[in-house]
Amino acid sequence: MAVEISLEELDALCNAIKQRHGIDFTQYESASFARRVSRAIDYFKMDNLMSLWQKILSDRNFMFDFVDAITVGMTSLFRDPQFWRTLKTKIVMTEFKNATSVKVWHAGCSTGEEVYSFGILLQDCRVQEKYRALATDLNRNSIEACKKGSYDTLTMAQNEKQLKEYNPFKQFKDFYTLSGDRNYILKPDLVKHVEFKVGNLTTDPITSKYDIIFCRNVMIYFDDSLKRTLLDKFHDALNPGGFLIIGFFDSLVNVIDKNKFEFYDLGSKIFRKK
Repeated sequence: MAVEISLEELDALCNAIKQRHGIDFTQYESASFARRVSRAIDYFKMDNLMSLWQKILSDRNFMFDFVDAITVGMTSLFRDPQFWRTLKTKIVMTEFKNATSVKVWHAGCSTGEEVYSFGILLQDCRVQEKYRALATDLNRNSIEACKKGSYDTLTMAQNEKQLKEYNPFKQFKDFYTLSGDRNYILKPDLVKHVEFKVGNLTTDPITSKYDIIFCRNVMIYFDDSLKRTLLDKFHDALNPGGFLIIGFFDSLVNVIDKNKFEFYDLGSKIFRKK
């Protein structure tokens, strides 16, 4: 049975985590975050919120396990195939056609399917050599999954279908090797242009400038105040004319500053820095 968590209890827990560990969840969307905390209590086989609270405050190493439990993502290769076709034709092959180098940030990369999808796209366009990318996520296990590129074979049919929708001439089998009966491993050269790092999107400083920032279906978990803060952060991190790409489920139209971003392709949720 799911543990019910009041907003007052959630606020107190978030403030305690921030003070004890320096990780700020105070501006996550409350209802969504409460559900994630409740699932974490069940996952760790605890009886109540107090047990979780005591464990978080007394065991610094457990905090990593807690973060992994609440930030686990669900994604797939070439999710939203129309978006990837738009990205290929309008941005990679047009906007950056004559660029000598392009810097990319995958912010909140989850288990890496987006990163590998982009690698396939870059190889498809024969431009991978001029791209350099950083892929970050708060979840350390997700980053390790990104590095390994190992995924369950149960997802193969969906990935094959979406790859075909992106490019009907591509064969999924060309991009992986099988590891036993349960896993396939995507070829490491798909991400040879990528550096993987554990990073806190909301608190870590940004020290580089980027031409493309992906932050897809991450900000859905944040309240409007934190969304605005991150949008300002992304705006500062983009080179002039750079692109911010958000997810299908991210609702930012009402909070995005139209003096800072133009709607480059609203259907694909692509914004351009003014």
